[in-house]
Amino acid sequence: SSKAITDLQKLMSEIEDISCNNEWCHIKGKVPLNTSKDYASEVSSYTKGLGIFMVKPCGYQITKDGYSDNIRMNEKDKLLFMFQKSMSLK
Repeated sequence: SSKAITDLQKLMSEIEDISCNNEWCHIKGKVPLNTSKDYASEVSSYTKGLGIFMVKPCGYQITKDGYSDNIRMNEKDKLLFMFQKSMSLK
């Protein structure tokens, strides 16, 4: 469950509720489509087919500019991107 929570935070989700028992965790929240479109296959892979990522439409919200184009950056590129973003805020 901690991997899923970390992943969902990276995907810019809003986690609303987490309930776990000895075998399963159910995480409820909102996640942008543009950051999560490949996440179901990732969940299936790291849980060896036992995990399920389900989504249903819940409306339209604008996400932060530039994020969807930079999801798969390596660590060096992420640092450069964050630096450039911070400089543009000044």
